[in-house]
Amino acid sequence: PLTRQMVACAEGRGGDRGLLALMAVLWGISFGPAVALFAAQQGNITMQQHADMTFWPPSQLADFVLGVAAAALALRRLAGGPSGDVSARDSAPLVANAAEDDSSVDNSSDDDGQSADHAGPRCAEGCLADACVTLVLASVFLLPRPSRTQELHLNGWEPLLDHGLAPALAGFLLLAAPPAAAGGG
Repeated sequence: PLTRQMVACAEGRGGDRGLLALMAVLWGISFGPAVALFAAQQGNITMQQHADMTFWPPSQLADFVLGVAAAALALRRLAGGPSGDVSARDSAPLVANAAEDDSSVDNSSDDDGQSADHAGPRCAEGCLADACVTLVLASVFLLPRPSRTQELHLNGWEPLLDHGLAPALAGFLLLAAPPAAAGGG
């Protein structure tokens, strides 16, 4: 399908960096129109515009493909060796042959369930994953509602949450994926 070809092309041309670039472009496609409307309308998005950005299925496609690209990055992470070993992950695309072989992942760990070689980086990445989720939760629950917003009639800046938090969600998914253990990739 087209989504798989797009992700495989980005991965084949640039490895991790290609997938990150694809994610950035997709986020611009999904979030850019909302930001442009918000700016052009003096800080307001109407309920109809919000509905168009949220409930019309094609408006969600860029976020879906962004999630697929994040999954491809996570797959590379599972197969690519220690965190930061970009040379191992930038070599060959994995999306096209992901289902072929799962034997490259070494799940060996020490007594506490963490790979001894990745405990430090994994702790930092786990904290970043938690920060991504905390950003989403704080944005949804702690930001005040716009003054002109009525219940279930979301306008103002609130519709920016529809696509604006997609990178934080993708970051959580990516950072929560464990890297391959040493010697496994």
